[in-house]
Amino acid sequence: MKTERIRRWVDSTAAGRGDLDFLDLHVDEIDPAFENRESWIDAAIESLRIALLHRNSRDLPFTIAVGFSLSPTELRKTTSELALNDLQREVDDSPPSLYLFARNEEPWTNDDDLVSVVCALGDSWSSNLHVTALMREWHEDEEDHFRRSFWLAG
Repeated sequence: MKTERIRRWVDSTAAGRGDLDFLDLHVDEIDPAFENRESWIDAAIESLRIALLHRNSRDLPFTIAVGFSLSPTELRKTTSELALNDLQREVDDSPPSLYLFARNEEPWTNDDDLVSVVCALGDSWSSNLHVTALMREWHEDEEDHFRRSFWLAG
């Protein structure tokens, strides 16, 4: 069920150029088993793997990413590494989401707030698919905290 749901979303988003509208698919919408917050990290990683394999089988010209909204902080917490245990604690109340981006038009190509980080995916990532980990921290003028997000993209 979840594999077919992800494949349909990839195909329809690519065909309708939903990437231009930043369309996403929250992991809790993929499968009822993914509704529990404790499952979000593994669900996001599994969903990304399924989406990447499907994209590759169809030779679609898109980068697929899963984005995690992280809890805001008062001070910048820029890091060069992030462990999955840390990610579990840092995720806010919004479930991670899958996104499609036209290749070479990904949001991070022109965003100085996004930096590469090392993230060992461990046993959750049993694949030879190449994935890049990115962290974004930014400050809105009217806010007294830094907003943060984490991305896995392939």
